[in-house]
Amino acid sequence: MSHVLPGFLFIILLIAPYYISNPDNLNCIIELSGRIIAALGIIIFFAAWIVGNILDSFRNIIDNILFRDEEWWDFLFKGSKERVERLDHYYYNYYKLDLNFAIGILLSFVLLFIGKCLGFNYAIPISFLVIFTLLSLVFIIEACYLREEMRHVVNKYGDEEENKAKTTS
Repeated sequence: MSHVLPGFLFIILLIAPYYISNPDNLNCIIELSGRIIAALGIIIFFAAWIVGNILDSFRNIIDNILFRDEEWWDFLFKGSKERVERLDHYYYNYYKLDLNFAIGILLSFVLLFIGKCLGFNYAIPISFLVIFTLLSLVFIIEACYLREEMRHVVNKYGDEEENKAKTTS
């Protein structure tokens, strides 16, 4: 989920301005046979997964640059399977999803801007830019809250687990 959806949004954001500027070309896709459309759907799914993994790699790099010295992440390797799965399910997956969406939106805008500078002819509606810029900010803010909440949960409950392991051994 945290890879395919941001990858799909990234692809849509890159091709939408072309079809907004050239709506007649959309008819070419509509007129394709069902088999070709199904094949295109499978290709787009795999492309979205690949792009999403690339976006996640950018997120990993950003995490390593900004939060290099944080040790509470060790909980993902030292904590009990149940607690790590809970942290992953309730916080970490959404943290990755939010940042991957934000990175995808911002990177697509950078690529669209570069395309405009290189002379590609497509329209980018202002409303399109405003809505997705605001969405990107919401994703970034929520990711910051999730990261803080994860840190709080791990620092509060991760120590309990370590103490319990020390007293039982």
